[in-house]
Amino acid sequence: MRCSPTQVAVKAAVASVLVFGLSGCGSDSTTAVPAIGANAAQATINGTAIAGAVTGSVVVSDADGNDVATGNVTDGTFSLTLPISELDEVLTFIVTGSYTDEVSGDTVNLSSANPLALIMAANQFTAGDTGNAPVSPESTVIHHLVRQHNMTMTQATAAFQNAFGYQPNMAAVPFDPSTTDSATAAARPQADRDAAFHAGVFSQLANDLNLSGDDIAAMLAALADDLSDDSLDGVDGTNAAVMIGNAAVNLKTLHETNPLSARLLAAHGGFAGSSNNIAGLSAPIMGLPAIAYDLPGTSKTITTASGRMLTVTLDSAVNVPIMSGFSTSRVKHKITLTDAATGDPIDLNSDTHFKQVSQHPYMHMLSGHDHTTPHGHDADLSEAASGIYYLDSYYVMASQMGMGDSGMPMGVWDYPVNISEDVDGNPATTDDVVTTSVMFHPQVKMPMGGNTFFSKVSNVNHQWTTMMAMTQPRPYRVWLHEVSNNSNSTHDLSVFVSTQDIGNMSMGSMSGGHSMMTFPAAYTGQMLHGSANDMGMRPDVTLASVTLDVSLDAGATWQSMTEDNTNHGLFTITGLVGLQTTQQNTVSFRLTVNDGTASVMTTAGGDDAALIFTAP
Repeated sequence: MRCSPTQVAVKAAVASVLVFGLSGCGSDSTTAVPAIGANAAQATINGTAIAGAVTGSVVVSDADGNDVATGNVTDGTFSLTLPISELDEVLTFIVTGSYTDEVSGDTVNLSSANPLALIMAANQFTAGDTGNAPVSPESTVIHHLVRQHNMTMTQATAAFQNAFGYQPNMAAVPFDPSTTDSATAAARPQADRDAAFHAGVFSQLANDLNLSGDDIAAMLAALADDLSDDSLDGVDGTNAAVMIGNAAVNLKTLHETNPLSARLLAAHGGFAGSSNNIAGLSAPIMGLPAIAYDLPGTSKTITTASGRMLTVTLDSAVNVPIMSGFSTSRVKHKITLTDAATGDPIDLNSDTHFKQVSQHPYMHMLSGHDHTTPHGHDADLSEAASGIYYLDSYYVMASQMGMGDSGMPMGVWDYPVNISEDVDGNPATTDDVVTTSVMFHPQVKMPMGGNTFFSKVSNVNHQWTTMMAMTQPRPYRVWLHEVSNNSNSTHDLSVFVSTQDIGNMSMGSMSGGHSMMTFPAAYTGQMLHGSANDMGMRPDVTLASVTLDVSLDAGATWQSMTEDNTNHGLFTITGLVGLQTTQQNTVSFRLTVNDGTASVMTTAGGDDAALIFTAP
């Protein structure tokens, strides 16, 4: 017998989904073919288009470029039906229209040249069921890698995951975190919240790259161009610099000044702390971008404003017993400046153009609570003739929790080496003095071997108001600065004492973000800010005295340390008897602070500060 038109259209699909065998139209079998309902002849797709909630249209096409379905997109959602004959096809969703960018608030127009897009492998939807199609910035990058750079889906997804740390979740239903309240967001599945957060990260990255308007949409194609060589490095598969949109933002140049992977991880913390993160979303704990950290001894060469080629090398000086490299301890950064053209050292005491070197370490936390750390401002110039300069930092937190590849990033440390330069080399003119920054990203680790190089203490009688608008005891930290062995088996010991402060007009929001929280030295005469009053102002608080005593016998006996009136925050004792050189010492410190009330600072357990180390 002849097959009806309906049977011809669905025969192959029915054969694959029915639980019993069919012999086909013309068969002598007596098994009847069940009737096919209208819903079984098509698949319903409920989709989202989120980079901000898009309003516009969506077109679905097959592998040959034939349009198979269209629909309207309203406030980031759409619904359409696909004929059963198309379900075994690779399908492409193209969304055009406009949306409000989540971070900048700019209107972004999506065109056929720069749409949001999603490419789905064949057989992802089932006849009679409702499918999900999350069209997003991440799916757009993968789409461009497949369509514009001839990658397979597997290759494109792997390239994306290698750079961004995760694969897009095709089961997730993202939403606009800049317009969704926190209670509504909290009720959504974790996969939806993560997908919404990722959309916000792309918006934050665009903002950090100083993109605006339609160039925000163009960024997605540029990222795909960059990843066409399987590496997020600012160049495409032909090693040409990748440019973004009408602004002609050069990703190669940006990558050279601050690696894109570091910018991407910082964007996670940036969006977590953004006031536009109305949903209050947090960065996922897994699937984060990996950073190629700058190891001790890393060198970077730049061209400065005066046209000179300068090589900057970042290392750490030996400071036994503190571990080499970068750790949550005092790090004596060793910065070497070299003329790249001649190989000669740069002596800041005599160089025509270069006059000063400084630092400003800064942590971009994934939680959004960005902050600096205690650090010195004036470089040690004692080896300037060799182009070597020393700058101290005391790192309050590690780059990641856990060790090795299994460690979870806590954020990314920026370590800019700032070089002041007199462009024309004429000291009589000062209007051409500029500062050039060379960015490093050290991996700050926890100390090994059970050592403790700083101790955190406080007292309930000494309050401050944090960047989270919480009034609580002000923390102080006692840091091992240096210990040296004398010829008579005694030791000279110095420690550094820091605290935390935040001035007026610097209150952080509950969502975090960049703050003006500082970690100043604690010394006699230091001026801090106390607890916020009813007007939100913090009164000045002066430390009338700061004293420190040291004990090698758990506080049974104490010896006074001398406060350094030049190097603020340093306390020293010379000729200390009893430090062990073959085993760890537990050294106690009694820190007494008087800011109108004199109190001894203690740990949460009520103990004195204590450092653990083996003396040299």
